[in-house]
Amino acid sequence: MIKIQFIYARYDKEDNCLGVYDTMEETIWKVYHIDKSNKKSYYQAYNNICRSYNKYKNNYGNVVCYEGFWYKIPLNENGY
Repeated sequence: MIKIQFIYARYDKEDNCLGVYDTMEETIWKVYHIDKSNKKSYYQAYNNICRSYNKYKNNYGNVVCYEGFWYKIPLNENGY
């Protein structure tokens, strides 16, 4: 069984890449400076990023963005 790995990418409204990260923990630390010891803030940031890359819509019909638009990009076993 092959474990699918992901990278997380953040873009602004003009499709400029603001950063690419290997893990969710690294993403939250480097972008928001929150580590796992602050559980409430960590999981709030985690959930908001997940809602953004899943294209979750708010009550007004707009896609949720959290400090930019997030994408979860799968990698194959060769890293491409």
